[in-house]
Formats: sequence, structure tokens, C-alpha cells
Amino acid sequence: MGALIGIVSQNNVLSNINQQLAPLIEQGHCSATLISDQADAQILSCPILTLHRHLHEQTAHRVLIRLDWDKPNSSSVANCRQFISVCCRGLIENSEALQDKLAILGYLNERVSTAQLAADLIHWHYRTQHDLLKAVHLAASEICGVYALGVISTDHPDEIICTSKQIPLFIALGESCAAFSDQPQVLQSIAPEMHCLALGDTAKFSTKECTIVDHQGEPCQRLATDLQQVSIKLHGFHHYMQKEIKEQAAIFADILDDTGCDANLAQLLDSDAARVLCDIEGISLLASGSSYHAALIARYWFEALAGLPCTVELASEYRYRDAVQHHNTLIIAISQSGETADTIAALKHAQSQNHEHTLAISNASPSTLMQLARFQLFLAAGPEIGITSTKTFSTQLLALYRLALSFSKLRGHLAPAAEAAAFDDLQRLPRAASELDSITEQLQEWAKMIYACKHLFFVGRHLYYPLAQEAALKMQEVAYIHAYGFPAGELIHGPLTLVNKDLPVIACLPWNRLTEKLLANLQEVRARGGELFILSDAGLASAEHFNVICMSHNLHDLNPVLYGIALQKLAYLTAILQNNDVDTPRFLSKSVKKS
Repeated sequence: MGALIGIVSQNNVLSNINQQLAPLIEQGHCSATLISDQADAQILSCPILTLHRHLHEQTAHRVLIRLDWDKPNSSSVANCRQFISVCCRGLIENSEALQDKLAILGYLNERVSTAQLAADLIHWHYRTQHDLLKAVHLAASEICGVYALGVISTDHPDEIICTSKQIPLFIALGESCAAFSDQPQVLQSIAPEMHCLALGDTAKFSTKECTIVDHQGEPCQRLATDLQQVSIKLHGFHHYMQKEIKEQAAIFADILDDTGCDANLAQLLDSDAARVLCDIEGISLLASGSSYHAALIARYWFEALAGLPCTVELASEYRYRDAVQHHNTLIIAISQSGETADTIAALKHAQSQNHEHTLAISNASPSTLMQLARFQLFLAAGPEIGITSTKTFSTQLLALYRLALSFSKLRGHLAPAAEAAAFDDLQRLPRAASELDSITEQLQEWAKMIYACKHLFFVGRHLYYPLAQEAALKMQEVAYIHAYGFPAGELIHGPLTLVNKDLPVIACLPWNRLTEKLLANLQEVRARGGELFILSDAGLASAEHFNVICMSHNLHDLNPVLYGIALQKLAYLTAILQNNDVDTPRFLSKSVKKS
């Protein structure tokens, strides 16, 4: 997960830049990409802790900075004709169409990054409008996706312009310094109050004034708010779980922009991995808890997309049975923290059985698990403070899906049309995730209907059976409800005897080849008086004992990511109605660093 900051000052902003960034350094951001109006320091990418050495004795009055959890993202900064400079985070969904338009207009770049595309588009509009604020607004109105931009121009030496879609931005206006960021804790040292921009706003500010236009380009005012210390850390949300669910769209955009939606195995891991793993004969996934459910979903992807036999093992059980696996199997160990004792022990056991091909997937780098494995895949979701896994579960799914796609490319298993469709689904994922906000009120109504229940069933088929298990786990963790996840086809083999009017059944029903079968399973529930709650893109309508929320996007194999976020929201809203402590559920613990 990246972070974006822009500072303009009457004094030298580079002299104490590390102090300004201190809150984000403490969180774990370790690299920076910087662009300033100082000619000798135009674009700089380096570890954060070495910034002061690179900027020693340099002077600038404006700076745009992109921070990252892993290596610097140099493609997040670009300039056009040495005149307009852009620093960004996020993903442009309609990049190909915009690139074609700009090529016709004479903007020919060999490799067009998100930042370069935005810089060229803003430059084009500025040539016709001669107004930088209007040019940025017009460019933003053409861009689809989830992103945030900071813009500076040599024609406007005392100003910074910022805009975003689906990434909240904050502006602090001090006496001699002004700044914007998507991380409000950075702005505390500049002013006690800050303006929160509405989504789609474009703002122009200097040390003297601030002008804001809304998504229609009309001037508007945003009231300044004095956020308390806790509110600043939570970005204005009530709980870390709520904040971390909301962050997921922006995290997806950052991840996909970093390596590209069409990444291959060499880009996801490294060239050595692409060479060594090109002829593996199977995959075995080792995990616990939510990571285990992510692995169960990924099994369908590895088998269907890449044609690789795949097994999934509970890490706590794996080393206690005599597992027989082909020596040419890739062992993938998954852990949010990289310190899960059972998963570490399972990976060591696999290595003791002479499995040479090992891969660790974790949100912590370095960590014990990452150091043990031959190859590493870093999630880059940012610190997850809430005990229950939300954004790390979703980024695990994204990482595993992309890994399956990269193996399918390596093995030539998918037709070009199927690869193109998967690429399109990945491009649409961040915006589709952000638009799940539209169903929050409906999920709130569901929560009111189920929060007092003693038992819940979650059901699904195919990819959605493990997702039902994960949804049940979330409800157990934060709402303390006896929830169970079942394959819908197994209801008739026992669980159906428990169904009555007091047992809600929550189902994921995407439109696919199993829709009719799942509907038949749900009719069995309805016939026994069970109350049904269905997430679906199949165009169903609510009826008696039949509650439906429409999922407006169909991302095919990627759908579990969207349905998973919706079910995380449901668990959160249910727990809030019970007045539970959702960030630190009883009896549970997690290795996290609270910032």
C-alpha cells in the first residue's frame, strides 16, 4: 500500500523532510520516490532512511512524495515536457483508451506508466485551457479507476494541485506551510485542523489560499476538522477493521499498478523463479485460519487456470501425517504475519522431506517464513491492526490468483481470449471493490435481522464454499455467533435438519454454471421456513423469506474477492450492533505493531 504527500512552504521543505515523514516511517514505509522543484533533485527514488543524505544542503519549496512498503516505485512519478510533474498512487482502468488518444495527439512514450499517462493528459488540457486547476479537473474526469494525484507546474511555482477517485485526501493549511496527503497523521505538524476532500474533488493550494472544485468542476467549500489523535490514526473511521476494509480498493490499485495487471512469473517473483518453476508438476498450499481459506479458493484457480494438480493442507496437521507428494511439487506457505508457528513448522517439515521448491506469501518482509523459503511474494497490504484478517485475506486472494495466471502463461494453458478477459477483470477489480460502498446500507439491514441470532449458516458452491467458511470464521471472531460454512450441495446430508425460522442462511450466488443447482439447494432451506440472505449478480429480487443484495460487478474467477469484502462488512456491522470490541475480539491475539 502506497502513501502520497505533497508539501509547499515558504521555507526549505527538504531540510526536515524525515521529521515530516516520521509517522509513516514508524508504520513501516521503507522507500520513497520524490519529485521537487529543485532542478538538481527532480526525481529521486531511495530508501526513506537515506533521504536526508541524498537531499543534504539542497533547497526546494515544493515536493511531491510517494512512499511504499517495499522497493521504491519510480514509475509513480513522471513529468511532461519538463513542465508538468505528477506523483501518484493507484491504477488507471481505461489506460489503453487514453494512451491511444494521447498517441494521436503526439504524446509518444515507450512505456506509459500511470503517472506519465496522467501528466500527458493534464498537459494536453492545459494547452487548451491555460488554467492548471481546470486542466487537472478535466483530466481526472476522463480517468476511470482508483487513484490519487499530486501535480506541480513550473508555470505555477507556489502551488500544488491534488485530486483523487476513491482515495480520501486531506489538506492542512499552516502559517508558512501547506500540504496534502492520503495519510492525515503526516499533516499534524503543519496545522491542527485539516480539510477532508470529498471523493472527486480537485484542490489547488499554496501557503496563502486554497481553492476546491467538486466532481462537476464547481467551486465548493470543505469545512476544516480538528481530528483528535485517535481519529487521525483511524483516518476518521470508528475502528481499524472498518478502515482496513475500506482501504482494500486502493491497495488493489497500488499492487496492480506496481507490477502490471498482465504480470508474468518473473515480474511477480523473479527471473530465477520463472526458470526453476517452469516444469513443476504440482502445488501444495500450507496455511492456517483465514490463510487456509484463501488457499482453498486458490486450489480452484491453480487447477482450472494453470492445469496444475493442487492440494491444500492445514499447517497444524501437515507435519503429523505421512504425506506423499511428488518431489517436483511447489510448496507454498501462506501467513499474514510470516510468524505463524504452525505454518513455519509445516514449511520446515516440507523442506526436511527434500522439497526444494518453496515459496512464502506474507504481508511481513522480512519475517521468519519469508527467510525460510527459496522464493518470496510480498503482499504489500500495509499493517493490519485489527485482529481479524480483512485486507490481508483479500490481498492473499489477489496474489494467489495472479500466481495462478502467471503459471498458466508459463505453461501456455490459457487461450489468448481467456487471458485477455482475466486481464480486464484485474483492471476492473479496484473500482468494483470501491463501489461495494453502495450496498453498505443494505448490509446494515441484514445485520439488524441477524445480530440477535444464536446460529448462522453460510453456504456456497465451487469457489464460494471456502468463502462460506471464511465468512463464518469472521462472524465467529467479531460477532461471537455460532456460524458455520457449508458446501450448499451438502445441506441434504445432515445440516438441513437444523434449518428453521430462527436459523438465517447466507449464500453467495454468482451467475455461473452452478447457479441453478445452488438455487435448488436454497429452495430446500426455504421449504423448511429458513430465512435466506443472498448476495448475487443474477438479477434476483427479494421476496418472502428471500432477501437479496445485488452485486453490481461480475469479475468471474475474481468474484470471491468482492463477495469476501461484502461478507467482511456484514460481520463488522453485526458486531457493532452487539457493541463488541471488533478490533480486539476476546481470547484472540495477533502479531501487529500499533502505530
